[in-house]
Amino acid sequence: MTLMGQYKEKNMTTNDSLTLAGAETRGQLFRWLSTLFVRELDQKTLDLYHRGAGKDFLKQMAAIPALESDVTALQKVLVREDNMALDALALASEYGYLFLGGGGPQSVSPYESVYTSKNGSMFQEAEQQTREILGMQGLGISKEIREPADHIAIQLELFAHLDEMADSVASTDAESASVLKIQAKTFLENHLLNWVPGFSANCLAQDPDGFYGALARLTVTILNESNLYFNQDN
Repeated sequence: MTLMGQYKEKNMTTNDSLTLAGAETRGQLFRWLSTLFVRELDQKTLDLYHRGAGKDFLKQMAAIPALESDVTALQKVLVREDNMALDALALASEYGYLFLGGGGPQSVSPYESVYTSKNGSMFQEAEQQTREILGMQGLGISKEIREPADHIAIQLELFAHLDEMADSVASTDAESASVLKIQAKTFLENHLLNWVPGFSANCLAQDPDGFYGALARLTVTILNESNLYFNQDN
């Protein structure tokens, strides 16, 4: 089983309502975030946020009180005050500047190791730990994604998998569900929440009014709100 397959429009299929109290919604949101960080968006995908399933998905997300402010900010970036839709070419340039080294010293690293290792280098302990967790879950990374295991997109999807797996077996195997839930909570606290807030701060510093600054801020809010639900159950 591989993570980070091709983006599918069905990933934005919505139900009547979304709630972060449900693992299904959390998984949907984290997989959605993952697709936005893993690569540049093409025009076809970006158009979904202007007049397709993506626009409706954001509208439903904004109905979650804790997310309303950050989702609204993202919506405003997608269609600016002059009513001109965000262009895929411009967004790709922004992605390259921030995450692919185009900005030089102003670039923002999307890898946990850079934030949590003593020397701020890639392929450190965080990458090895994430790769080991992937292996224990029988997961691999799609060959199309040539990234270290501690890339933000991979970690977001891995957390979604752990969370969804715990929920899927809860009614038939309480013991396994408890183990999986602890694994998900531990990964959230020891990995994602340990570095994504710093990543978000850097994105906002370099892209305060742009798409990725808004997306990074929303990501931290979703992480924090998800952590609240995990702690409520203890």
